[in-house]
Amino acid sequence: MIEAFQAKDIMTSELKIVMVDVKGNDERGVDIGGVYRDAISCFWQEFYDSSTLGERERVPSLRHDFQSNEWSAIGRILAKGFLDLGYFPSVLSQAFIASVLFGENSVNEETLLKSFQNYIAKDEHDIVAEALKGNLDVDELIDVLDRFGCRKVPNQENARDLILEVAHKEMVQKPQYVADAWRETLMILKGKEEVATIEGLSNLYQKVKPTNRKVLSMIEADPQNNSERAAVDFLKRFVRGMDQAQLNSFLRYVTGADVICVPHISVQFSTLDGLARRPIAHTCGSVLELPSTYDTFPELREEFTNILAKKMWQNDIM
Repeated sequence: MIEAFQAKDIMTSELKIVMVDVKGNDERGVDIGGVYRDAISCFWQEFYDSSTLGERERVPSLRHDFQSNEWSAIGRILAKGFLDLGYFPSVLSQAFIASVLFGENSVNEETLLKSFQNYIAKDEHDIVAEALKGNLDVDELIDVLDRFGCRKVPNQENARDLILEVAHKEMVQKPQYVADAWRETLMILKGKEEVATIEGLSNLYQKVKPTNRKVLSMIEADPQNNSERAAVDFLKRFVRGMDQAQLNSFLRYVTGADVICVPHISVQFSTLDGLARRPIAHTCGSVLELPSTYDTFPELREEFTNILAKKMWQNDIM
């Protein structure tokens, strides 16, 4: 994808995605959205793993085999995915993206601190959060800040300023080469209402991030009998109990994308039984074919857990 997106005219081209399996054969699938979403999701997951630093929010990390052409291509993948599909890689640091779109002076302290606390590990997040509240543990905060090259000793008076300085270095300064490579392409996004302002960008991050409540609200079903009603109830019960990783996997299985970029998930019912009885997703239309033959909630939960754990995607089988 990086090689293909080095051509600038791809931004005005209509794309058709074909996925290739491990044997080099084209996979089945009609790309009317689902395969495209799946490819974009797959790309960003690979990118997070190989080319970023951070925990719940990440920033691009320079690597010797990526020069300006490669980084510019990645910026086009981001922009094209959003313009064509509404897909936005929300794991990328909000402070970093804001600095690309609106300049570093637009990144307020609240956004910078929030992104930094999501950038560091959970235990470090708790230490920083307590320090910002005035509950400073000097030794623990020194351990956190020292990892990022801080050369001053924190105290009650300077702790917040030191955290902000370190956050600015990590979120804005270090990925500046990438920001420069992305800026020209990402300016296209500012023509979209959702990304026209820094407040809109913040709202976009909230909009695309899956939560249990949001995913439940996306489910559309019209059960006609008690068995179908029970199947829907089991499905909603399972969704309510998902953690963040499961929510992302569930969306990826049903819609092709690991963020929210489709308006709804349509549930259709089947009466399959035996070994053939398992949920089947058709990502082209964000349709979940759900057997109405499950007698108990644990049965459906086990089936879905196995599907999501093994990433048994069956995209666009039609």
